[in-house]
Amino acid sequence: FFFQAEDGIRDAQESRGLGDVYKRQLFSTGVFVKTLSPFCTYSDPELDLCLSCLDIRELPDCTCPEEDYFDDGTEQCQLCSSQCLSCEKTRERCLSCKSKLFLFDYQCSDFCPEGTYKDVSKRVCSGCDPACSICTGAGVNSCTACNPGWFLYNTSCLTSCPTRFFRDESTQRCELCSPVCRQCTNGTSSSCQECETDFFLHGTTCMQFCPTGYYEDSSSGKCLQCDSKCVSCSKNSTNCDTCKPNFFNFLSSCRDTCPVGTYACLLYTSPSPRDS
Repeated sequence: FFFQAEDGIRDAQESRGLGDVYKRQLFSTGVFVKTLSPFCTYSDPELDLCLSCLDIRELPDCTCPEEDYFDDGTEQCQLCSSQCLSCEKTRERCLSCKSKLFLFDYQCSDFCPEGTYKDVSKRVCSGCDPACSICTGAGVNSCTACNPGWFLYNTSCLTSCPTRFFRDESTQRCELCSPVCRQCTNGTSSSCQECETDFFLHGTTCMQFCPTGYYEDSSSGKCLQCDSKCVSCSKNSTNCDTCKPNFFNFLSSCRDTCPVGTYACLLYTSPSPRDS
């Protein structure tokens, strides 16, 4: 066994300094086995191990201690910042943080910036879900505020709100509709797009009874307009309860003349109970 260094071949012996061991390589019958650290000051070629290191470096690889970094200028191990558990290149460029601190952009702090959260298991500030501007953890169900175009519902950011909620652009939240609305554009009772059961949509308002000239259509959940001859109607547009002037009600139909065989059709019938 023998060592080969940049400045020639040397027998296994204690080094006389850093230059003496620079790029030292272990060979066995001419076959490369391992490159030892340039900071190894003494090694055992038979075991292929470094036995001692330069200055305060630690075995087996002669690296700087955990809270130190290698300074290229001085070629020595220097102490990291008091906040860093480990660092590189400079004392302020942290790679990991001490207890209760979190790593973000090579800095350690006790808080994480907006768009990130404290990942306790890794001691780093990890990114929120893309929809979240502020979050408490990973995934789509840990949001406390949303990015533009998203709306907060419980702890999730959505592009459209569920039934009975509307998108409030000012708060970027899903806010509750009026109790009579199933779908709405804001929280007032006059902003409905669809109504709850037993209510009917008239324009943008949900009501239990439709106004005169309209009837409650259960299939659509809307107030639909009566026939042009009817003042009021029910069940369908031509089932008239009362007729407009100059029309006569015959069997819930408004006519301009009474049919043959009749003599006393009325201009109007008694109003329905809801109109009384």
